[in-house]
Amino acid sequence: MRKRILLLTILCFFILVGQGFANTMNNHQYYPQDLATATGTVEGTGLNSIDIYDEERKRIERFIYLQDSAQFHQGDYIRIYYHPKTAVVAIIKRMTVLEYKENGQNLGNILHKSSN
Repeated sequence: MRKRILLLTILCFFILVGQGFANTMNNHQYYPQDLATATGTVEGTGLNSIDIYDEERKRIERFIYLQDSAQFHQGDYIRIYYHPKTAVVAIIKRMTVLEYKENGQNLGNILHKSSN
């Protein structure tokens, strides 16, 4: 009986120490400011991955996406927030491409307060 309690105690100790070690090695999981971004068009989706043409790096990048990737199709314009060490996707946002209209109709408005 004492041997079982001792073995369970040692096992729990190693589990807790292992989790603490894993947390220190992957500290980017707990700090959202450490997320990197990539913006581009979807080139393809796999079972647990999504490939995009990154418009900043000018190449195809593969990211690990553990949710349903069937909602994204080839040609969709998206922004990915991911963990830079592991390339695991945290958030994907679908972006809309605004068509150009003359006279600045979709440039937005900036409110300038007068000094009067």
